[in-house]
Amino acid sequence: MRIDGTQVALNFRGTASDVKAGSGGTARSLMPSCLEWLAERHGFKLWWGATVWFFTLLMGGARWWSGAATE
Repeated sequence: MRIDGTQVALNFRGTASDVKAGSGGTARSLMPSCLEWLAERHGFKLWWGATVWFFTLLMGGARWWSGAATE
């Protein structure tokens, strides 16, 4: 906790299963959805893109090979 004049700064660390804002019946969850969570995992995007690129390259090579074999 840090107090600078009229400002108060707090730093928290930990894990949470649910984070809500509001009170009573107006509380809403601040937790990301599964798709939002995945969108922020840049390593996952890189892996997925590389996998799609590799299989596209593989399928193109197989198609070219089968066309070259029939000629």
